[in-house]
Amino acid sequence: MRQRLAGRHGVQVAVVATALVGVLAGGAVGAAALRDEPAPAAASLDQSLGAPERADRQRTVTPKGAVPPSPVQITPGAVAPLRALRTADVVVRSAAPLPADVVARLRALDGVVAGALLDAGTAMLGSTELAVVGADPSELRGFTPEETASSDPLWQAVARGELALGHAVQRDAKLPLGGDVELSGRSLRLGAIAEFGLPRTDAVVSRSVARALGATPDAVLVLAAPEAETDDLERAVRAVAGDAVQVDLLRPPDVAPSRLQGRPSSWRELYIDSARYCPGLSWTVLAAIGQVESAHGKHLGPSSGFMMSASPSPSPSSP
Repeated sequence: MRQRLAGRHGVQVAVVATALVGVLAGGAVGAAALRDEPAPAAASLDQSLGAPERADRQRTVTPKGAVPPSPVQITPGAVAPLRALRTADVVVRSAAPLPADVVARLRALDGVVAGALLDAGTAMLGSTELAVVGADPSELRGFTPEETASSDPLWQAVARGELALGHAVQRDAKLPLGGDVELSGRSLRLGAIAEFGLPRTDAVVSRSVARALGATPDAVLVLAAPEAETDDLERAVRAVAGDAVQVDLLRPPDVAPSRLQGRPSSWRELYIDSARYCPGLSWTVLAAIGQVESAHGKHLGPSSGFMMSASPSPSPSSP
């Protein structure tokens, strides 16, 4: 067994210079940066977006005579505080619900310290197909990047039955935070925008919303096993789950230390090595940020900014 090197004391690697911003309840904004810089002063949602009206009052307008999308019926739940950050090491995917005994045996494997059982499916946003994950917010939040995991308003929005979208999807679709979004003929409030750090995750919703959208229950299991050897972990998972499932290893292969001495030979090596010193951020998340910010070093201008936002919940008097 080889220990992973995330969080080594005395070493700090600045891979990107980008800020993550959370819009807290009541419209306040809290900022956190990946580099060591003081957080900016709080600002209102109106100031941060430069919008003429509050985002929580922006609504999709249904054309006259058209049939409005049907709302999703949800069952709100409480969100537990964040207790620990985990890095997902393996994802088990099935076309059918994973049997309860298989899930229990996978969670009990040597080296596995935590797991999150998810619903999975797709939904149409206009002509774009999104990969939708249904989750218990209290369970999934610990597997996301630190800034996402730490945002109570974000996970409370998911628990209320609202939609949390990935940055790229929200940006491309130009959807207003706090507005209504139609997914596969159902109307959801866009309650948060975030980076989830998990593959095939364009949107996160509660389990009840995911199932209303047609997701397969208990189809995905995310596991953290920080002390397990990659090859041993894969063999153990396959031995329990069988051949009917897909096993995705998220931890990068070990890179020989000699290859990491001096300047890395590729951006991939740089991201892999840097992830060792950035607890809560996998190398794939760092690579995604590097692509957005500089196209992996091709553009070295000022940072465009990288925001994580959660919309204030609508007040009872909101229209």
